Amino acid sequence: MCKKRMIIVRGLPGSGKSSIAVGLGVFADNVCAIDDYWFRPDGTYDFNYDHVLKSYEWNQHRVARIMVDIDQRSEQLDGAEGGLCKTTIVIDNVNITFDEILPYARLAQMYHYSIELMEPQTEWRYDVETCYKNNAHNVPYSTVLRMSREWEPTADIVKRLIRCGFNVLKNEE
Repeated sequence: MCKKRMIIVRGLPGSGKSSIAVGLGVFADNVCAIDDYWFRPDGTYDFNYDHVLKSYEWNQHRVARIMVDIDQRSEQLDGAEGGLCKTTIVIDNVNITFDEILPYARLAQMYHYSIELMEPQTEWRYDVETCYKNNAHNVPYSTVLRMSREWEPTADIVKRLIRCGFNVLKNEE
């Protein structure tokens, strides 16, 4: 029986987080990338800084709708114990701080999902210059630098989530 699991992928723009999410998407039907908000029907990426908060809310509502749908279907795939399945939701966003992750953690708690935080293991994942050069959406250097300075280590966020009573799976690294 599959378990309900939310995997929150986090990292600087250009660090490789979307590659992780795409890889996980092979096993999980529900990959919620905030970048989806910015893609227009013709496939162009149309980012507008004035709508960043709206994009976060949009993605959180999308995750909640998926969770409700899963509960209503109560459909689970047979598979290995703890394996990825239709009840796995992958969140693909920078998720730099505890506060950015908290709304997803609250949804996970409400719908009885365990939470796993995952970040790229690329050599450059914290290197602002390389992340800036690698990012696919032309995020300005100043923004990548700011995000780097605001970055909260995954271990610290996991500890805070656990202290708040969330069901967090610890990565074996």
